[in-house]
Amino acid sequence: MTSKFHAELSQELLLMLNSADDHNVVIQVGKDQNIKEFRAHSNILRARSPYFKSAFSSGWATKNNNIIEFKKPNINPKVFEMILNYIYAGEVDLTKQSVGKVQIESKIIKPKLASIIINWMNRKDAKAIRSKEDLLYKFNLIYRGSRDGIDNNSFRSNYNSQVPTLVLVKCQGSQKIFGGYSPIKFYNYDYGDQFTGSIDCFIFSFENNEDTQNMKLSRVNSQYYNYAIYEYYAYDDSYGFNFGCDFYTQGQCLYVNMNTGYYENNVFNNNNAYTIEEIEAFNITNTRK
Repeated sequence: MTSKFHAELSQELLLMLNSADDHNVVIQVGKDQNIKEFRAHSNILRARSPYFKSAFSSGWATKNNNIIEFKKPNINPKVFEMILNYIYAGEVDLTKQSVGKVQIESKIIKPKLASIIINWMNRKDAKAIRSKEDLLYKFNLIYRGSRDGIDNNSFRSNYNSQVPTLVLVKCQGSQKIFGGYSPIKFYNYDYGDQFTGSIDCFIFSFENNEDTQNMKLSRVNSQYYNYAIYEYYAYDDSYGFNFGCDFYTQGQCLYVNMNTGYYENNVFNNNNAYTIEEIEAFNITNTRK
């Protein structure tokens, strides 16, 4: 009952802010071509914000026909709108705050899924709020099966040990998307037939290229991180990437396994082999670094 009352009160206060027919405060926010005026109520601002309580009583504001006029040129209008919503209703809606799209030239996933992968790279929750930091990541396409050929010789020659690497695979007869991220090389041409490790490797799946709810993530097991990547050396180049024998390509097939234990909470429910419809590899760079 109490929570329902608070929710209804918050909505009513928000309606007051949005209509503001009986306002007695006008706040001009921003500068140059980015200026917006907000109408509000001094009683609410004083009661809910120590800053405004001090500002209204210290002579920072001016009065004109019983209307308090206040200027804040150093705040972006969009940010100030969020602040006002929080003062009135205790709510902040960040879902509508656009920070631009991550640029990725992919036929398999859309930019919104690339943003989820960036969150995973930074060990954030998949649904963590996006930031402008996302735009610093560049997905450089280095291999595409439909363009370069779906065979491991083409994969290896285009891949050319460019790390960190993101691989994406879509299989025939399914909307499901499989992928993996590795900051270390897939191959060691001097040795081969060995495991190498990085605690930052992970594999994942999306149900389709619109999936932002049911995706699955499996990070390398911290006890077995030295088994994150299996470097299989073959003279005929018949093998592509290999994430701990859980997720790997051979020829035109993708193999997924569920029981090695090298990756936690394995995203695969069974052992299976798929025919590859499309496969892509990206070298990921951060322009800040």
